Amino acid sequence: MSKPSAAIVVVCLAGVTVQAVPQNNRAGSSVTIKAKASTVKLGSAILVEVTLSNITDHAIAYIPGDAGEDIDVLDDKGAAVRATKAGEVYKGVSDNRTVHPDGTVSFEVRSSSGQVLSMEPGGSGTHEIDVSKLFDFQKPGKYTVQVKRLDVDTRVVAKSNLITITVLR
Repeated sequence: MSKPSAAIVVVCLAGVTVQAVPQNNRAGSSVTIKAKASTVKLGSAILVEVTLSNITDHAIAYIPGDAGEDIDVLDDKGAAVRATKAGEVYKGVSDNRTVHPDGTVSFEVRSSSGQVLSMEPGGSGTHEIDVSKLFDFQKPGKYTVQVKRLDVDTRVVAKSNLITITVLR
């Protein structure tokens, strides 16, 4: 049985017309990450550069900095790495405070400016996150990192590439 793809579905029930208009399920932005160093010593900073790019033919809305981002870190067995207290705050789990990648804490919206800005087609912006402040890297091993960011215009989550960080003793 084939599914309707780009068609508008109209359903009539007891004289009520309901239209389900398919939404664009493609984010208008892409997220790319890269490690400043793919191998680090236990206890060292693990710096990840995050680049947001506008991949549409029109300007998109975005919030600069870390607002709207979610970071996943998995160990070599595929288990989620426990967030630090700062990581819980960053993810909004423990309270409304914000811990920024540079370690500063604020009580504002998770954003470096709180403003929604416009990014022109083909434009991009980059910021850095120290994931070692946000996740508990207690032992040596290989860890996988991915950043997800909510696209403000389409409300679709854009997922980054996966990177592997090796933590040595």
